[in-house]
Amino acid sequence: MLDDAWSDGQLDDPDPPMELIVRHAEHYARLLADLVKSPRRVLKRDRDLVAVDKVQQIDVACIRWLIRQPGRDVYEQAGPRQRIRAVVRKQEANTLENRVLRDFAARSAVLATSYCKRHARFRGTDRWTLVDRYRMECRRAEEALIEAGIGTPVHPIVPNFALLRDARYGRIWTGYQEILRQDDERDECWRWQHRLWADFCRLATQLAVRRMHGAEVVAETPLRIFEEQSRGRWTSLAGQSGVLLVRRPDGRAPLVVSVAADLSEPHDRIPGWMAALCPSAVLIVDDLATDETVAVPIWAMHSCSEDRMDLPELASSANRAIKEAIHVHNVFNGGGQDRKPGIVLVSSVSVANDARFARNEAVVALALDPDGTELSAGLIRLGRAIEAVVVNSGGPAR
Repeated sequence: MLDDAWSDGQLDDPDPPMELIVRHAEHYARLLADLVKSPRRVLKRDRDLVAVDKVQQIDVACIRWLIRQPGRDVYEQAGPRQRIRAVVRKQEANTLENRVLRDFAARSAVLATSYCKRHARFRGTDRWTLVDRYRMECRRAEEALIEAGIGTPVHPIVPNFALLRDARYGRIWTGYQEILRQDDERDECWRWQHRLWADFCRLATQLAVRRMHGAEVVAETPLRIFEEQSRGRWTSLAGQSGVLLVRRPDGRAPLVVSVAADLSEPHDRIPGWMAALCPSAVLIVDDLATDETVAVPIWAMHSCSEDRMDLPELASSANRAIKEAIHVHNVFNGGGQDRKPGIVLVSSVSVANDARFARNEAVVALALDPDGTELSAGLIRLGRAIEAVVVNSGGPAR
């Protein structure tokens, strides 16, 4: 069962995951150092003033320059410094293959830095150390190539002979294309990652409600897990995925808690003022003692970049949004809607610090870790937070 699987606090692997940057760190570190030490250079044909006795080649443009100089012979035309315009050959390192090499080093350093930050808890393991060393090597390579006057490539890149036929640069070109493809795939993943986190939070919410003290399952829809993701979603839940009866410890009439997990279709029990808030899920709480109904919006928040989110600010922002939505509803529809509770669930990797809980009036913000021992602890905190805002049995655990 999902409940049992998520209660297991063991990590699947003692090492950080295998990613593209790990394979590159294994196969490209020495090659990158060798190429930076002696990058490929080409002889560039140019024209410059050269001593008469050192001239090796002149062309039509040089002859035209010469005949415009005053004098009866070459030595008089060369002037007091005895120099004339001639064809010279200069070594040039700012070639396409070296520009690709510099961009490869820069992008690899960014990927390695991100990998080490995301998997900091594996610091000291062989794989993490390998990537960290590769990160430093890529930084050194980028700085050395910049000092050598090598620029960055302009996309789209049409590979030249060196990138296609030179064995060493050919490997760099292959790795560079892998990084570019991964960047495109990552952009695609960012588009759906919020939907995946919202799926996780919906399931976590339902499990947390099931674990509440005095909760009894009245009805639950089956959980479907897809073999392939569908627009970022791996699971399918009904619009109302579960109904639970929660008996209160003080002997009052129980509560009926319904979990509205799929909001892609209109739900007749969700109040109109909540539509503009776009929650990921909603808890609908019916108090059998007073016949009152409270809808609790739940937002799933995940940062799609390296930026981190502040839990107190999220709780405050959600509280303001609820108040404004209720105020607009009261202005246009009348009635005396008061403040309502809300829950914000944030992935732990998106939190700016080690905070796990924040509260602003009736709104709470929690950080959840999707794996390891923190998953089980996070579900406990979520259950207590739901119990606090739904049953009013005390503040959630910090």
